Amino acid sequence: MPTLFGRRYVRPVEQISYAEKVAGALILLATLGLVVAFIIHVALGPAQPATPVFEETSAVSQPADSSNEAFFPDPGLEGWAAPGRVEHYSAADLYQKINGRAEAYLEHNVASLTCGTYQHALDSGRAVDVYWYKMDTPADAMAMYSAEAPAEALTLELGDRGYQIGGAVFFCKDASYAQVVPTRLGKDDAAVALTIARRLVAHDDAP
Repeated sequence: MPTLFGRRYVRPVEQISYAEKVAGALILLATLGLVVAFIIHVALGPAQPATPVFEETSAVSQPADSSNEAFFPDPGLEGWAAPGRVEHYSAADLYQKINGRAEAYLEHNVASLTCGTYQHALDSGRAVDVYWYKMDTPADAMAMYSAEAPAEALTLELGDRGYQIGGAVFFCKDASYAQVVPTRLGKDDAAVALTIARRLVAHDDAP
């Protein structure tokens, strides 16, 4: 009787089914494909990552330079600087800045929005954001102003009409409606916001 090592385990070719032959051929082709792919990878080196493509938006951001004075004047306050960047939005892309509230401004014929942030030099947590909405007409600006003005607001002699509430200042000037909003509550930053608002009203080249 043949021993364990004396037995033959290779079946004759005629006993191998057609399905087994096909499977064996596929395995052989897959193995050859992996070998070829490895050789190409070694020869060409690792693929370089694709350069990301960013979609352009119609909002324009202007970098810091002296021309920003044309939009937002120096605040005239020690330790405070005018916006380093100025953002411009048309009526069509207003939602990018104030998503959820854009519809109300569009109903009042907003033409554009210009934004900038006044920043304290020694305290990054102290800032005052300015939103300057250009409307089609002075009547549109006044209508938008009136729609948002609360009854308890402290009225101010500022521009055509103005008020201050919670430290933030709101006013109309010709066909523009502006919001000057400090990021911190408190008398000091409320006073800063009011000073900036007055500078904006007096500035001939405001947005």
